Amino acid sequence: MLGVILEGFLDGVFEELLKEFLNRVFEELLEGFLDRVFDLS
Repeated sequence: MLGVILEGFLDGVFEELLKEFLNRVFEELLEGFLDRVFDLS
């Protein structure tokens, strides 16, 4: 029982970290792309 709860918890944490990481990467790429396109920097 505890193993199932722990597994679910770890899956949730991992998912959150992955989402956060992907959001950050996407933001960085998008900003870099827009900077290049519009030469804002």
